[in-house]
Amino acid sequence: MDKIYIIGIAITGKSSLAGYLSSQLQIPRYMLDDIVWERNPKGDRKRTEQEQQSLLLEIDQNPQWIIEGTYRKSCHCLLEMADVILVLQTPLWKRRMRMLSRFLKYNAKLERHRPNIQILKNMHQWTREFEHNKESFYRTFQPYWKKVKVVSDIKQLDAWLKSERIWEHT
Repeated sequence: MDKIYIIGIAITGKSSLAGYLSSQLQIPRYMLDDIVWERNPKGDRKRTEQEQQSLLLEIDQNPQWIIEGTYRKSCHCLLEMADVILVLQTPLWKRRMRMLSRFLKYNAKLERHRPNIQILKNMHQWTREFEHNKESFYRTFQPYWKKVKVVSDIKQLDAWLKSERIWEHT
């Protein structure tokens, strides 16, 4: 398990899981948002599909990586590149609590993300749309199902990693 693609919708815990795995397995991690968006002090610019794929091919030259983010058609090649595709499906109630928590933390200046009311509404809409279109989402991974693992939390992932003898983490 050298190349791991972590997929999930907004607020599922992708970044936390990627950070956890990266530290446990000593594998570099990348955020898909930073591949899709060129970060700039004057404003972010969305990279073209070709630019995104070029960056992904560059990252794939490394023997190990963890890439996390929401699924994007422009980054579909990751499904081929990855040894393991972790689909993070956090329960709906937990995602809703995290949305509210993230918003409150940001307003208290305890959070680095910048959720305003519009972003909060978008996250709620994306969550609702995901819940209505789950079957379509999972059909995307059907050709890769042998390397897909659906997990709902870190404890479940730990149990799976131990059963696969990927680590003897306690």
